[in-house]
Amino acid sequence: MRSCCPSLLRRRGLTAYNGRATRYAASVLIPALVASLLGVGIAPAIAAQGATGTVEGTATTEQDNSAIQFALVRLVPINPQIGAGQQGITNARGQFHFLAVPAGEYRLELLRIGYRPVRSPAVQVQAGETLTYGLRGSMVGLPLPTVMVYASGACLQGAQLNADPLLTNLWEEISNGVATRRAFDQRFYYTYSLRQTSRTFRSPWPVVFSERTDTVANEPDSVLVRDEQRRALQQAEGYGNGSRFILPDERELIEDAFLQEHCIVPVVKEANGMTGLPFRQTKKRRDVFGLQGTIWVDANTRLMRRLELEYLNGDTRISEITIDYADFPVENGAVRLPSSGQFSLRPPRASRGTGTLKYSYWGFRELGSKPN
Repeated sequence: MRSCCPSLLRRRGLTAYNGRATRYAASVLIPALVASLLGVGIAPAIAAQGATGTVEGTATTEQDNSAIQFALVRLVPINPQIGAGQQGITNARGQFHFLAVPAGEYRLELLRIGYRPVRSPAVQVQAGETLTYGLRGSMVGLPLPTVMVYASGACLQGAQLNADPLLTNLWEEISNGVATRRAFDQRFYYTYSLRQTSRTFRSPWPVVFSERTDTVANEPDSVLVRDEQRRALQQAEGYGNGSRFILPDERELIEDAFLQEHCIVPVVKEANGMTGLPFRQTKKRRDVFGLQGTIWVDANTRLMRRLELEYLNGDTRISEITIDYADFPVENGAVRLPSSGQFSLRPPRASRGTGTLKYSYWGFRELGSKPN
């Protein structure tokens, strides 16, 4: 399939070729919106060999003993001198495991989005041994915190956000959902493709119709490299300039660095079974585009549902991009991933355009399993 406008594609150390799987995803460009919305994870520190053990187990529900699929599990050391701990994800059978765990006392935490977290008593990890522990999760929903009232135009950062129980709760659950995506990427190999169709126009030239497909492989051992490259690109170029727009993934939107230049608007939206949390920029950079929008999650599960993003040139809104999420089958379960999107682009001194995005996924294989 023929790529659109290759002269606009600036790699900057990130590669994504038409019809060919690669390790890293390219930045977002106009009119070819090469987007990567795959969260990345935190690799556990590898302790010295001979002084570590293994922790494994299964997470099941208290109600019917069924597996809790693709839930976040954290291994938290009681003595902080051991290290920062590890986090991972259950598979479709509810199983989890942690390798190279330094000997010592830990607690296991199970985070199922939308429900009370589960925390184990202290468990002892012995060097050279495997500790097996089962986690039991409850389906009891979380109570809604107290709603606070703000003056018109309020926008919260840091301590202001932490002082609001409702917003803090919602932000933490969104963060846990994104952390689950991080852990998934570090446990599963898979490939995805992004098909983009666009309609570009600039008077007095005729309308140009184009289609582009980019294919990217997620490899657990390349996640941290991809993460560092994404951070470097965003710090250097913001969310784009000229005729190029950089599309952030949902993980970037909940990082501490994001809230240093953006704030949360304390108006929680409700629509079509979704809960929306708006944000806007607080700092402007003259040479790059700004960003504002709304993060939408399921009202009950708090899983990602939609990203509505608006790009700003100063205070002027110049483009909108919407990404919708859906459940995709993995083994005998399902994982929430980007599914489709649409965009409308009005960059200054460049071609305007509209278009659609369509994601496809295949080849899910758990780390350590044999290829088919």
